[in-house]
Amino acid sequence: ASRRVATYNRAGENYIYLHKYAEAKKLLDKIRVILEPYPESELYAGYYLVDGLYHHHQKQYASAVSSFDKGISHAEGQNKAYIVQELLALKSKSLIAAKQYGPAVEVLTRLSESPETMEIITSRLDLYKDFAESYAGLGKMALAYEYQKRYSQLNDSLHETQFKKDLNELEIKYQNAQNQKEIIALKSRNEQAAQSARNSKLWIGLLASATLLLLIN
Repeated sequence: ASRRVATYNRAGENYIYLHKYAEAKKLLDKIRVILEPYPESELYAGYYLVDGLYHHHQKQYASAVSSFDKGISHAEGQNKAYIVQELLALKSKSLIAAKQYGPAVEVLTRLSESPETMEIITSRLDLYKDFAESYAGLGKMALAYEYQKRYSQLNDSLHETQFKKDLNELEIKYQNAQNQKEIIALKSRNEQAAQSARNSKLWIGLLASATLLLLIN
């Protein structure tokens, strides 16, 4: 059952991001039926994550926040920290969308104290951006500016790193292409040399045959 629920959760999440909400709702209903006999199951964490996403995309932000909170309360196991961080990040999005900037800042502050969030550059980028939007919503423009600056600096650094990575990959591809061209050219020269050698043997053979015929005659 756990594998089936995980598969349904992933499919439901994909449906939501593809804006296929009716299909997502059908899967959520199926998951609910499967989990109903196990009210304390940690699998509810994944279910409520998808359910919260569904409500968020329906602009039902209060319901989304409620689902994310329920997901957090059910999170257990070795990956608890990561799923809690994911649920908190999604919760902050719903709070910001609902213009509840004060509660959003509280959630974002909790996330900023989490190594699981801060060790991932893209998560930090998202965090700084949401902090900037939340503080701007609260009218705290100095803090909004500070986090927007952090976001811009990290974003520029990330793009520079990505640019260097792309450049290195292109250099490797270029060198590989050059090496391949040299290999093909060498192979072609070897084939030509082999063909010349075969032609020479053929001419020698023909000359030898002709000489032998002349001697016999």
